Amino acid sequence: MTVRPRPGADPFQTAQGITSTVLRSIPLNKLTQKMRKTSQYERDDIVPGTGEPVDVVAGRISAIAEQDPTPGRKGRPEEFFALVAALYIWNVDNRFSNPVQQIAQSCGSTWRAAANWVRLARRRGFLTEGRERCPGGELTPEALRVLAGAPRRER
Repeated sequence: MTVRPRPGADPFQTAQGITSTVLRSIPLNKLTQKMRKTSQYERDDIVPGTGEPVDVVAGRISAIAEQDPTPGRKGRPEEFFALVAALYIWNVDNRFSNPVQQIAQSCGSTWRAAANWVRLARRRGFLTEGRERCPGGELTPEALRVLAGAPRRER
């Protein structure tokens, strides 16, 4: 990032350097978000354990969720939670500050639903626990088994 004086600025003031007020006025949060969005396409977009790009995995999760929006007692298939766990790990590995929010956005669901999916993926043994109050964890061998056996859809 480069900070330059506006055209026609007073040379005496610019010679004094940058002030703390100017530094505080830089919207670092917005710049960081914009940088992440533009650099997202430069990342390795293959979700671990699936061999598929992020958008394909998110589409598979959305399709399963849309087939039965309220599964009740029967629940969702193992493949669903293994895919959720893999997408969560991809978001953590790519340093998104809120990986659950990223899942919600990419799958077109609410944050609450995505958080529940991640919680159930952990409970079913597809995702290990992260550090307390920090996003994280790893795919379990069970998740990798389910993902390896899950039929892949053509792009």
